[in-house]
Amino acid sequence: MPDVPDEKAKADAAADKPRPSQSSPEREPEERRFSSEDLQADSRMRLGVSPAVVAGALATESNQTFTLKQAEQAVNEFLKRPVEREIYDPEAAT
Repeated sequence: MPDVPDEKAKADAAADKPRPSQSSPEREPEERRFSSEDLQADSRMRLGVSPAVVAGALATESNQTFTLKQAEQAVNEFLKRPVEREIYDPEAAT
């Protein structure tokens, strides 16, 4: 009778072989990037704010394109900024 490896030996041999995911690290899929104009156009659906808020939030950013996560972070920071208000004095304007 020829030597036939038992099931345990087969399992051990299979465990020693590197799996495709073990041989090379899995790459994270790149997040989709959007232009400021695209984010403004879909701002209510994607970010839940008006296009003006997105425009204000991204106006000072140096990036040309943004992931949704980056845009959300910029919008949240923008909405937390204090509002500076000047009181209009008609007499001072003349």
